[in-house]
Parts: sequence; structure tokens; C-alpha cells
Amino acid sequence: MAMAVRTFFETVSIDQFRFAYSPDTSARLLEAWARCTHTTLKKVKLPDGTTAFWLGNPDAERLLLHLPGGAYCLPALPSHIDYSTSILKGLEQAGIDAGMLFLPYELTPTAQYPHQMKQAVALLQYVIEDLGKLPSDIVLLGDSAGAHLIFYNPPAGAPGGWWRDLPVEEIFIGVGGQEILYDSIIKTARKIKCYNLWDNVSD
Repeated sequence: MAMAVRTFFETVSIDQFRFAYSPDTSARLLEAWARCTHTTLKKVKLPDGTTAFWLGNPDAERLLLHLPGGAYCLPALPSHIDYSTSILKGLEQAGIDAGMLFLPYELTPTAQYPHQMKQAVALLQYVIEDLGKLPSDIVLLGDSAGAHLIFYNPPAGAPGGWWRDLPVEEIFIGVGGQEILYDSIIKTARKIKCYNLWDNVSD
């Protein structure tokens, strides 16, 4: 899989990328998913042109903001939507009413980073300032590039003391054996472990 992805990126030209994936490809795929699943989507369009889509109950007190992965150049996949809806179903089964705003940010190379970061910030400002949501009622959810938008600083470069006495009881850091950033993730995890005294710590 890694070889296929590497070959793809090494052989496809910028013009071919632009032809295959326009900046709004993710939004169009999301709308196609809604048609196939007979789901009614409520669209939110911000003044800067950023578009997000409501999943679940838009009037719920708790809100999840989902920023999908895709290396900033690949569109959100149906699996991203399925993952989002499965989370909402799980919360509903647990008796928790929640809504979700799904942000299919614009894609590179036409929309270059940090444009996607600016879109994520604009959406967060919208839910806090316009919708009146409390930060304590907002959960930021992202995978891969989406997680990079949430935790955009390179944690491995932070001095060890930066992680001292974190105000949490537990932290779980998971990494696959073939992860490209394996060394950086392990380095970060060990720094966190070194500067916090928790009862149960393993690596």
C-alpha cells in the first residue's frame, strides 16, 4: 500500500491532480453520499466561502467538529462519513444528544496549506461566536491531516518540560509499526511519560 501511494504521488503531475480533485471534491462527494443514503444534509456556508455540513441534531448542546484526513490533497471518503454517523449512533445509544459539523476543507494544490487551517479556525469561530457553543461542549475530531489541523504543532520538537504535570488522568498514544512518523511519536510519548507521574504507565 505504501509503495502504491508513493508511486502515485511521484508520477502524477500537478495538472493531473487538479483535474482529478478540484478544491470542492470532498463537498461534492459528501452530497453524493447524502443522495445515495437518502440523507438530508444541512449546509453551512461561512463568509469566507468555507462550507460545512450538519450530521445529527444541529440543535444539540454537544457538538463534534469532524476534520477528515487525506493528506490535504485527497477528498473525504464515504468511510469518513460512515465513521461520523457511527459515532453519532453510538452517542445516541448512550443517551447523549449530539450534532456534528463535517468540514470537507478545500484541497491542495489549488488550496495550499495553511488555507485548510484557516477554514478550520473559521468554523470553530462560527460555532463559538455565532452559535453560542461553549468550548467545553465542543469535541474536535480528526484523522491524519484532520488531526494535524487540530494538533498542528510538531510535538516531538517541544522541550520535555512543556509536557510537565498534564492536567489529565490518562493518555493513550497508539502507533502502527509501519507508521512513517513512528520515531517522532515514540519520542513524544517518552517525553510525556518522563514528566508525568501516573500510576499505570507502559510502552
